[in-house]
Amino acid sequence: MPTIEKQDMAVHREQLSSDVTELVETYRSMFDLDGSEIDRHLSDRMILAEVRDALDDVERTLVGPDRR
Repeated sequence: MPTIEKQDMAVHREQLSSDVTELVETYRSMFDLDGSEIDRHLSDRMILAEVRDALDDVERTLVGPDRR
């Protein structure tokens, strides 16, 4: 039987995904500000890599290195 936390997270999973997509789009728009053509797929991959690194930092801060 799923825990209450897992049930709650399942309810919010779609919103979380939508929020991350919006975050990537916001940062991508910053790349577009200089008016030059950008490689959208490359910029998305770069942004997502930075988001992953940021999530790792946040996880270490909030959860600690040994409590996954």
